[in-house]
Amino acid sequence: MILDFLTDILDYLAGGGVVMIPLGIVSLWMWVLIVERLIYFRSLKYASVSFHEILSVWRGEAAPSRNGLRAGVLRSFSQLRTGNSTEDKCNLRFLILRNRPALQRNIAVIGVLAGIAPLLGLLGTVTGMMTTFDVLGGYGASSARAMAGGLSEALLTTQTGLIVAIPGMFMAEFLNRRAAQYDHLLDTLATSLQDYIGKNNNRGV
Repeated sequence: MILDFLTDILDYLAGGGVVMIPLGIVSLWMWVLIVERLIYFRSLKYASVSFHEILSVWRGEAAPSRNGLRAGVLRSFSQLRTGNSTEDKCNLRFLILRNRPALQRNIAVIGVLAGIAPLLGLLGTVTGMMTTFDVLGGYGASSARAMAGGLSEALLTTQTGLIVAIPGMFMAEFLNRRAAQYDHLLDTLATSLQDYIGKNNNRGV
C-alpha cells in the first residue's frame, strides 16, 4: 500500500515535468521555515509578566525564572540595571530592539516562497502548452497521447503551484499576526518599565 502511494506520487511528479523539481524545492524550503517559526513562537510560551514581577525586578529581587519573551527581557534588564534613569532607559531600548528582529525572522522569506510557487506553476503551464503545440505542429491531431502529455504537464504544474502557495500565504499571515502580538507584548513591557524608571529611580525604589 505504501509502495503504491509512493509510486503514485512519483508518477504525479513525473507528469509535471522538470518544473516540478524547483516547485518541490520551494515547498520543502518554505515548510522548513514555517515549522522553525512555529517552534520558535511555541518556545516563547506567550507568558505574561505580572505587576508584582516588574516591581521585583525594579527592587533588585529575583527576575522571572520561567520562559517567555517578556520574562526574558526582564531577566536581562535586571542584570543591566544601573539605577540611573538615562542609562536604564537606553538599556531597555537596547533589549527591546535586540528582541524584535527575531520575531520577524524568515516570515518575509516564507511569503516570497509562497508567491514564487504559482509563478513556477505558470511556467510549467507555458512549457506544457509549448509541448502540446510542438506535437500539433509535427504530427497534427493524430498523436493524442503526446498531446495529452503536454496538457497534463500544464495542468499539474498549475495545480501544484496553487497547492504550495495557498497554505504558504495563510501561514505567512498567521505568523505575521503572531509576531505582531509578541511585538505588542514588548511595547507594553517597555511602557511599564519606562514609567517606573521615570518615577522611581530618583526615589531609590
